[in-house]
Amino acid sequence: MKRLLVIALATVAALAVSSYALGECGNGVVDPGEECEPITFEVCTNNQDDDLDGLTDCLDPDCTPEGTGTMFTCGQDCYAVPTCQPLLDDPGKIKFKMPKRLDYAKVSARVAPVSSVDPLSEDVSFSFFNTYTGDVYSETVPALSFIPNSKGTTFKFKVKKNGTAMINFLLIKEKMVKGVLNYIVKVKLEGDLAGVDPERNPGLTESQLGRILTQFVIGDDTFYINADWIRTSSGWKLPDKYMQAN
Repeated sequence: MKRLLVIALATVAALAVSSYALGECGNGVVDPGEECEPITFEVCTNNQDDDLDGLTDCLDPDCTPEGTGTMFTCGQDCYAVPTCQPLLDDPGKIKFKMPKRLDYAKVSARVAPVSSVDPLSEDVSFSFFNTYTGDVYSETVPALSFIPNSKGTTFKFKVKKNGTAMINFLLIKEKMVKGVLNYIVKVKLEGDLAGVDPERNPGLTESQLGRILTQFVIGDDTFYINADWIRTSSGWKLPDKYMQAN
């Protein structure tokens, strides 16, 4: 009995020492083993207003270079992560087909990551978000789903359409722009995009529904565009090189 008590006390002491050595993320102090201490707890990739300031993900200044004054923000684990970066050269299309068929969307863009990108070891997420209706569509493609080309410069995910909501095509391709490594990203998906359909949201105006936040997350890097999409006869479109909305 005494031996068990000694072992229990030793375990508690070891845990206490370990906790002290590693520090406690969120205690206001950059402890050993930490890179930073978060000022707020806004997670920039989950389509939620974590710090309850009325702003979600890349709409929150806590997630942008303008708001933080740097290219990085502090993550929940007290390690620095890149702030949200803009989606560039970004044509997009949304086509409503419900109720007979799933809605359709495609987006093509160029991104300039702050950290290294490796689709073979990092998950890739895509989402549409509307301030008035919330999370319109969100999906993550696991890293092991991508197939690289022989040079390791293009990574492709492609599955056959089967009538269920899903991303069926996702491409990530290296592109040098003025000596800087960028990537072209293209996504095609089918799903229920009712959150931005005027016919399924009669209480909201087209200007409210057309303000769509589009996000790509590749590993630690998040890219976004918050813009007013243009109404078409069957859905919405985002012209090439569209400017961010205020």
